[in-house]
Amino acid sequence: MLSSAVLSECATVREAIDLISSAPIASSSAFTMLDGTEAVSVEMSPTGIFEIAEVDGAVQRTNHFQNSTPLAEQKTEVYEPDSTERLILIRERLGSGAPGDLPAMVELLVSGAGDPPLSCVADMSKQYGERWATLATIETDPDARTIRILDGMPTEAANGEWRELQA
Repeated sequence: MLSSAVLSECATVREAIDLISSAPIASSSAFTMLDGTEAVSVEMSPTGIFEIAEVDGAVQRTNHFQNSTPLAEQKTEVYEPDSTERLILIRERLGSGAPGDLPAMVELLVSGAGDPPLSCVADMSKQYGERWATLATIETDPDARTIRILDGMPTEAANGEWRELQA
């Protein structure tokens, strides 16, 4: 419900953070938000609201808390077996700046041999609920007020059909 309120009531990142800060938080989550002037990830848990600022001009997010307060209570072995390594890899790849076009950005998200898996392929030998998978690849352009969505992993981007939404 909080995500719906943020999307329908807030025009800027600051408005969204104000709304989130006023809401009761009973479970943990993270929202990555951007507007024409700023991008931020907001980590929420019963212990508080924590802003994670841009690093090297971009917000990077994997499946773990980055702020030390909620991270201390996270079940790392269950929810984050390789999330830290994936975040490090993304930050290394972005160290010289963001790629200039969509194909190069999507390629940045493809894991090589020996890399932590940036996309997750479902292991069909596992039971339902344990088959983690990357379901979508998303590109945002806050200046153009658009979001492009691919139903699939970055490895499927070259041949996949992108859907574009405009605000």
